[in-house]
Amino acid sequence: MRVEDDVVYFLSRLDHDVKIRGIRVNLLEIEACLLRQPGVATAVCVALEPVPGSRQLRAAVTLHPDVTDPGDLRAALTELLPEASVPASVSVLPGLPRTPSGKIDRDSVAESLTTQGDR
Repeated sequence: MRVEDDVVYFLSRLDHDVKIRGIRVNLLEIEACLLRQPGVATAVCVALEPVPGSRQLRAAVTLHPDVTDPGDLRAALTELLPEASVPASVSVLPGLPRTPSGKIDRDSVAESLTTQGDR
């Protein structure tokens, strides 16, 4: 929020809710479902806008060291979540970028998923 000339400007949401096709989706709920899948060590879900006005979900996960194939994570999510909450893709990455405070850097993950493409 910003106040300028006695006008309050709402800049963005502070939580992890996004709207996908008019439906409010909580990214943390998707991440929690991914973390319940066998072999998944860490997970993050981000909303990307590849074309203006067309927002879609993408997820990235890392695997436990002894796991080489996590199976079809998208199929597992379709059993647990509504259609609007299922990411368009789930990419397996060697690691997730972190902020100096140790949190997953969502902006860097989004950039990585945009430039790398899907696996």
